[in-house]
Amino acid sequence: MRSLLFIVLLALVPLRLSAHGLVHDQISKLNHEIHHHPDQADLYLQRGRLYLEEERNQEARQDFERALQLDRNARAAHYFLGQLALKRDEPDLALRHAETFLASLHDERGGLTRGYRLLGEIYSHQHEFGRAADAYRAAI
Repeated sequence: MRSLLFIVLLALVPLRLSAHGLVHDQISKLNHEIHHHPDQADLYLQRGRLYLEEERNQEARQDFERALQLDRNARAAHYFLGQLALKRDEPDLALRHAETFLASLHDERGGLTRGYRLLGEIYSHQHEFGRAADAYRAAI
């Protein structure tokens, strides 16, 4: 049994390394694009999401903040900044970003689901379980 687990783990290592390489390559391409088009908020959003995948949270935060500087309507930046604030144990900041994200949506079901799920996570973190349950219900 132990040898089977070892074989499975060995098989998965190249997948993780390969995925890391792909993300790294995508970040490199976006670095090039940003160098040539430094005023395009969507490039910073894309790179920020990749940084999140790599758990490079400080760099992700900087990219999402830059996207908002360039485009006040870059609402996805608020969603991701809310996630990052919650990871840093800053629930009040996370709540502001989640509420801003939700307020920017107009009956967009996928976005509403994500936004309310984030809101539920924030309220759970704050031990406001009734509000968390309401947010999770709204997500469904």
